[in-house]
Amino acid sequence: MTNTFIREVIMAWSKYNFYNPSNIQQIRNQIILFNSHVRINNKPIYISELNDNNIVYILKCFNETRDILSLNGFQLKCGIHINFLIHYSIVSALPRRWKFEIKKHHTIVDVSILHWPLRNVSKQSDGCRSIYNDLVEQSYSNITTNEARKWNEWFPGGLPLGQWQNSFKWVYRSLKCTQIWIIQFKILHFITATREKLFQWNIVESDVCTFCNEQIETLPHLLVECEVVKLIWIDLRLWLHERTDILIDLNVCEIIIGFQDENCIMFNAVYLLAKNV
Repeated sequence: MTNTFIREVIMAWSKYNFYNPSNIQQIRNQIILFNSHVRINNKPIYISELNDNNIVYILKCFNETRDILSLNGFQLKCGIHINFLIHYSIVSALPRRWKFEIKKHHTIVDVSILHWPLRNVSKQSDGCRSIYNDLVEQSYSNITTNEARKWNEWFPGGLPLGQWQNSFKWVYRSLKCTQIWIIQFKILHFITATREKLFQWNIVESDVCTFCNEQIETLPHLLVECEVVKLIWIDLRLWLHERTDILIDLNVCEIIIGFQDENCIMFNAVYLLAKNV
């Protein structure tokens, strides 16, 4: 293929679609052409007669009793004429495990025209985005970010990754204010410029907390550990109780990460505004 762009697109698409089938349903959905598992002379096969007649899936090679079709049976079922060598090559190229699994199961369910990734993409208007999200999920779903890891290490009982991730959603649902979003975003990502950081950067002369003048002003200290800040949260709790007749607990996780409950969106908004002050 002389077109470099087209070649790279096909290579990327093939890599995205490549997977080793682990169950009968995945085996049934395997295609014959350009399949790395189906090789002749150690190369994926392409047979124009099959492509022109829309003979795509390996199930076309089997009869109702799950046996490999003979040459005549294959030609009658598919309505094409191929020679013995092509038929023998296709049958021989199919992995033995696939043949065994198909023979072992009682029913053969035909599949639609499009290969499964194409079927999924065709149902969505944002095909490229869905593929990109799939690739991100495959590559990074099990990776914990440094920010989530820092908060997980700070909380005595740890902070589940899912709870940290969901906190972003509740920020957006609680308030429609970019300034508040940025502040909470910095908190969640552990990048708020406290005096501890400013002192390390030689911007201020001391890393002691501005409010209590006793402890180092780290981000957790500034939010919930400082004795002066604790009084602010207590006063806010009492104020909310006066206005709503609801007495909420002073939960450190809810102060930092936020409430994650549909019924507490109002409290979440108040907490976010308090952190902005």
